[in-house]
Amino acid sequence: MDISGNREAVFEGNKGILEYNDSAIKINAGKYIVAFSGRNLRIRRLLLSALVLNSGVIRCLL
Repeated sequence: MDISGNREAVFEGNKGILEYNDSAIKINAGKYIVAFSGRNLRIRRLLLSALVLNSGVIRCLL
């Protein structure tokens, strides 16, 4: 995972999106669930096993 300030996060190892709205995104990462919260969250790019989030990423929890 690579986080650039609070504007962009790149996550590799995506096994599926569990929740997606403009304030929260939860991703299945195999053994873990990764949760991003913030304002105006968007999935900018979704690839087979990676995704790029952008906008106001405030917090990331494993």
